[in-house]
Amino acid sequence: TNALPVAQDFVRMADYLENEGKQGEKLSFEELQRIAKDKSNQNIVFNYVDSQTCAVSASMQLLPFLGKAISMTLNLKINKVEANTVYANLSGHMAVDILLSTGLSMVSNLLPDGVIETSSGGNIILHLDKSDKLQPILDKATLQDICFLQDAVEIIADLKI
Repeated sequence: TNALPVAQDFVRMADYLENEGKQGEKLSFEELQRIAKDKSNQNIVFNYVDSQTCAVSASMQLLPFLGKAISMTLNLKINKVEANTVYANLSGHMAVDILLSTGLSMVSNLLPDGVIETSSGGNIILHLDKSDKLQPILDKATLQDICFLQDAVEIIADLKI
């Protein structure tokens, strides 16, 4: 699903923060697209909408035997970040919302219990501190915000000294 690379990108962003050790690290949309391609084998495109929202587009083969693909675009909006918890929303057209809810359920099952909560309307809560993989990073930094720029996503964290 398209939602899986998005969840995995949060892990990649955290890895980026750990390796660089700086506040306000930027991860380009080009890099995110490469990561999404590596993880999902699909071309997923990220485009700036505003400082809280980016559009995530992909083509999906719904009927592979007919060779029919459809293009879908979802808006990923970061509503707020507090105490290493990300409150976000994924939205699209009605048909996309149906696929999205199924995809989010699948992603929830792939992650450790409690890391991701989903609810109707594409609302997502990511509890980063409930991920064993992220814990070493969160021991060093507290995520403060995620902002979208024209060609990148900026991860803002307070380093713990």
